Amino acid sequence: MRIVIITQNEPFYLAKNLSYLINVLPNHSKIVGCVVTEVSPFGKKETFVQKAIKTFNIFGMKFFVYYSVKYILSKLDKTKNISLVLKQNNISKITLNKPINSNESVDKIKTHKPDLLISILG
Repeated sequence: MRIVIITQNEPFYLAKNLSYLINVLPNHSKIVGCVVTEVSPFGKKETFVQKAIKTFNIFGMKFFVYYSVKYILSKLDKTKNISLVLKQNNISKITLNKPINSNESVDKIKTHKPDLLISILG
């Protein structure tokens, strides 16, 4: 079975979980590509600063500081890098220039001939 993963460039948990998924797949299954989108926790594209301010305003100082430290540490920890996990496992990163549901993006995903799409998005 040929699988394409659709996920986010999330720095906290996804790289570890993707590694786990890769390791437990049955022999007849193979991840042949991965679409990696940017994280948009509030449902729309915003700058990093806009996301930070909104997170602070919604969740408060304690949450903001905790996740800021966690974010910085995750950027230093290369095991939490989705691109590295893909590279280590010979999985091609599918770069989309348009929204995922556009004809161009769907056609690009189809070139990998997936039998199954797995979406791991927040």
